[in-house]
Amino acid sequence: VAIAARVSEAAGEGDGGARLLADTEALARRCRLDPQADLGIGSVHFPEQHLLGLGPAEDPLAALHKKCEAGISRCYPGAGQALLRQVGDRLEAELATIATLGYAAYFLTVGLVCDDIRGIGVRVAARGSGAGSLVNHLVGISGVDPIRHHLLMERCLSPLRAQLPDIDIDVESARRSE
Repeated sequence: VAIAARVSEAAGEGDGGARLLADTEALARRCRLDPQADLGIGSVHFPEQHLLGLGPAEDPLAALHKKCEAGISRCYPGAGQALLRQVGDRLEAELATIATLGYAAYFLTVGLVCDDIRGIGVRVAARGSGAGSLVNHLVGISGVDPIRHHLLMERCLSPLRAQLPDIDIDVESARRSE
């Protein structure tokens, strides 16, 4: 109170700081945030669709499926029918899990971030359990082929533990200082 009175007096107010304190309290009430209601802490939020290059009516799961399908020819050039069938079956199973949990936008977001990082000349690689996902491999998040190395997607994402996929990304500048 004494400091408010001194500030108020210095500003030419003769109310002993009462208005300054009342205005400060009103501003503090307006600035008070509820971490859950106002910031969404404790819940999952994904970027708006336009930030992922999607139209308002475009389905993120369909976009992810399309991106994965395009990645098959890049990741498995010249593959035989047996391998392509294995890849297709695994892809459908992973996409079904992603659909169940509603995380298609998450995979699109991580893929876009990896593309952007590579676009500025920085190396990026998934490590840990994220490398076990075929979807991560097909969209360019991971360079590790989980089919070839018999890796499990369930360590990265499972309907038994409904939490964001475990995708760890390492980045390293391709330009090293001498």
